[in-house]
Amino acid sequence: MDYRQAGERIRRGEISSFYLFNGPDEYLKEELLQKIIMSLGKKGKHFSVERINAKYLEKGLSDFIQELQQTTIQTLLSEGRVLWIYNSSLFSPPPKDTPSKKDKSLEGENEILRLLEQKLSEIILIFSVPQADKRKKIVKMVEKAGKFIDFPVLKGSALLKWLTDRLARENLRIEDDAAHELLERTGENLTLINSEIEKISTYLCGEKTISMELIHKLVPGSSLGNIFQLTEAVARKKMDEALRQLHRIRAQDEHPLVILAMIVRQFRLLFQLCLLEKKGCSRREILAALKIQPFLLNKLQEQVKNFTPSSLARIISDLKEMDAAIKNGQLDSGDALEQMVLKLTVG
Repeated sequence: MDYRQAGERIRRGEISSFYLFNGPDEYLKEELLQKIIMSLGKKGKHFSVERINAKYLEKGLSDFIQELQQTTIQTLLSEGRVLWIYNSSLFSPPPKDTPSKKDKSLEGENEILRLLEQKLSEIILIFSVPQADKRKKIVKMVEKAGKFIDFPVLKGSALLKWLTDRLARENLRIEDDAAHELLERTGENLTLINSEIEKISTYLCGEKTISMELIHKLVPGSSLGNIFQLTEAVARKKMDEALRQLHRIRAQDEHPLVILAMIVRQFRLLFQLCLLEKKGCSRREILAALKIQPFLLNKLQEQVKNFTPSSLARIISDLKEMDAAIKNGQLDSGDALEQMVLKLTVG
């Protein structure tokens, strides 16, 4: 099940003693953890949270849990523990070129299976992994038991809905253009978005609507956002504006080769979009092929009008040559970026 379905079960008071949290998004995991704590609190049960690095567990899991149960002292402040275990290799793909440790792995899997069968009253066990290997028997068993929870990276409409819901908790609303601008500046990092929401909420002091002007004023521009503006300036042959955007990106301490890679990616997206539109692909097909958010596609579709497939192919070829020259030491990376902007805007 995904985190939304799990949230509904927890809201109804259906809490398990074992979970496997799967996915890279730590913010959503923390949110669900807090829902578990709050749901337990409504039942008069107070649980503390302990975070444990699985690499430093000297004893087996079962022995560790048994020892905790024997030493748990219930007080008015704490009646149980949520054990948040990270860095466990039991559920993840084995690292490449690593010798197989089947015996140890099998022992760990057997411990997990025993824990799945137990009904722990004072302990809730949560394993958190960035990417579970769904081919593994143990992962399939956890999933079959209904203890596997997915936390995908939110994109597109799902990300916009999360943003709207998060703002609603602060009694705030956001204009459509401002929402897209905020996400462009923060990316898909929910922790960063939440931090910006808290800052905006403090600044508003009673106002309820977030405008584009406010986003421009309070939320720092991202490298990605400045890359869009740089590309736009290049397309319109505005040399001064393109150089200004380049200097803004450099001021964010991005390495010149990273900046060049982002610029290459931007022009590749434009080139791919150009070809897909010529093929008559639908918006849905284009989004799937480019793997970008809808509001980014809108911006790309505006920019691509200023280019032809041949001009984009030539730009990408020039950028590749520049990348090779920088890596071979033939060009200074900082000077090369400015030369690139001059060439693209004058030529």
